[in-house]
Amino acid sequence: MVFADLLVEPGQLLMVSVAVALKELGYAIQVYSLEDGSVHVVWRSIDIRITIFGNNNISDIAVNWLNYDSVLVSSLEARDIISCLVQEPVKSLPIIWIIHEKALAIR
Repeated sequence: MVFADLLVEPGQLLMVSVAVALKELGYAIQVYSLEDGSVHVVWRSIDIRITIFGNNNISDIAVNWLNYDSVLVSSLEARDIISCLVQEPVKSLPIIWIIHEKALAIR
């Protein structure tokens, strides 16, 4: 799961619920975020590993996305990660992109 940040907001809490359900089905979950936040504690409490990218340049992020069956990207603000996921050999990896912001609805 990839997030722009780990701040408390409804979309983040929804993704925690999704992660709990996926864990119960036997999936291993890893959380990546561009920024840390107070929901970090919630992810830790349900035994989910977290990696914070921080202020790194997107090209400096070294994640072997091929280790995963799929990637859930939550938030329009995490769009920079999508550019890493649409290049060979990773572009065949299923991506579920959940956009909670109303930014796309208002045009």
